[in-house]
Amino acid sequence: MRPNLTEDEISFAEKCLCYFIQLFGEIVGDDRIVYNVHNLTHLANECRLQGSLDEFSAFPFETRLGQIKSLIRGTRVPLVQLKNRVSEMLNYKNRRVYEKRNHILPLAGTRADSFYIYRNVPVRVLTFDDSGTFVIFRMLRKDNIFLYDLPFSSTKFDIFVCYGFKPRSMRVERLAFLINSFKCVGFHTARKRYVLVPIIHHESKS
Repeated sequence: MRPNLTEDEISFAEKCLCYFIQLFGEIVGDDRIVYNVHNLTHLANECRLQGSLDEFSAFPFETRLGQIKSLIRGTRVPLVQLKNRVSEMLNYKNRRVYEKRNHILPLAGTRADSFYIYRNVPVRVLTFDDSGTFVIFRMLRKDNIFLYDLPFSSTKFDIFVCYGFKPRSMRVERLAFLINSFKCVGFHTARKRYVLVPIIHHESKS
């Protein structure tokens, strides 16, 4: 397995492998010398051409096949499933690179982690396109009540109580819209309401 093999080492290994195959046939029978056993006779020549076994091992290929197989959950349209999973992974990777480059706090993928304040309006991110270039979100209704109003209103810090989506409020924007938005954490309360708290407080625009 060393990177630099000498001819003497390769020749010695070749003799050992041939002797092993000879004994294998004598012990378990020549009919048991299947294709994989026969392939051992070619290893020495492959090492002469390719280098050590690490240089042309099939283990990375087998590992990748196992990873691909784990992406398929059922027998129905396996290629479609594989395409969707790969697109999701590329989307995630592209989005993370963009977020890191532009210093955007990333989404963790949970409902509580999908809220932003965009142009002084609370929104919830629903999904991203396959390329990770566009984001789909909906605007939320602001409740008339405050989380607290003493010594001043909670909205002073852009802490809102929200409920439901505004009608016809679904929007598609380039991912760059997150640069000018403020990341929030949503806390679920009674009566299907959310309290949105910005992770980084800022001067309110209201």
